[in-house]
Amino acid sequence: KTENASTPLAAESNTDIRLKGFDLENGNRQELFLDGATMLNPKLKLKYEAHWWQTDVTGKDENDWESALLKLIYFPKEGKLKKSDKPYRLAVGLDWAVDLGDQEKGIGSGSDTVGPFFGAAIAAKPGLMFIPLIQHFVEYSGFDVNLTAARLIALQTLSSAKWLKMDLKVPYDGEKESWPADVEFQ
Repeated sequence: KTENASTPLAAESNTDIRLKGFDLENGNRQELFLDGATMLNPKLKLKYEAHWWQTDVTGKDENDWESALLKLIYFPKEGKLKKSDKPYRLAVGLDWAVDLGDQEKGIGSGSDTVGPFFGAAIAAKPGLMFIPLIQHFVEYSGFDVNLTAARLIALQTLSSAKWLKMDLKVPYDGEKESWPADVEFQ
C-alpha cells in the first residue's frame, strides 16, 4: 500500500507545487513552492524545495527566488506499537537552507541555516496520521538564527487522491525570546 507522498515522513517519492498568499501589515506576498522528494534507498529520503516570492512590502512590486532547501531524512525504525498494534515510523534528519533572496527587495531571510530534526509518524486509526517533530535551526551565514520548533501534522485521508492536512508549527526564537506560531490547512 502506498502512503500519501506529501506526508514528510512518507517513504515515497513525489513533487508538489503550492501557492500561498499573505496579506501583511505593510503589503502583500505570494509564495510559490516547488517541493518534492525521492527515496535514495528504502531508509533514506532526499527532499528538495525551491521558494519564489512576489511581494510589494518595499512599496513596489518585486519578485525573485527566496530560498532553496535540501533535507536528508533517515528512517531508522518502523513497526507497530506494542499495546495498540498501530503502525509507526521514526525519522531523523538534517535541513540545509540557502537564502537566495535580496533583502533590499524584501525577499529572503538573510540567513543560510542548518537544522537537525527528529520525528515520528503514528497512525491513530486507518486514514488518520499524527506526525510530531522537533527541530533546531542555526545559521552558518547571515543574520543570527537560534530557533527550536515543535511541529504537529495531522493528516486525514479522504479517498485515494484527496486528503486534509493540518500543520501546526510552534517555534521558539532564542534570539528574540518569542514564540511566533502558525497553523496551515491544506
